[in-house]
Amino acid sequence: VKTSYPTVKEKYLNEYCFSGAYILTLLLQGYNFTGNSWDQIHFMGKIEDSNAGWTLGYMLNLTNMIPAEQPLSQPLPRSTYISLMVIFSLILVAVAIIGLFICNKPSYFWKEAV
Repeated sequence: VKTSYPTVKEKYLNEYCFSGAYILTLLLQGYNFTGNSWDQIHFMGKIEDSNAGWTLGYMLNLTNMIPAEQPLSQPLPRSTYISLMVIFSLILVAVAIIGLFICNKPSYFWKEAV
């Protein structure tokens, strides 16, 4: 390809090779064109007297609006993290103490409840 197109930059030749292979694969395997049906392929520049180029531009514009990666969420500030840990620790200790009182209740409390 380099020798056939010496004036074209090499970085563009790589893209041309990829695009050509993609289009060929799409036409042969995706749309099931054969060597005999190549003459039936027609590229339309207009759709009902309207230029069809705007659709590609519109799709490219929409594609550029899609973020490449989802942005990372910000971690909690250190003070908020510590506060939450203290609150949850206190709740855990309170639940453990209440559980101990319920399980180790003197027997005379059980007799009154029954």
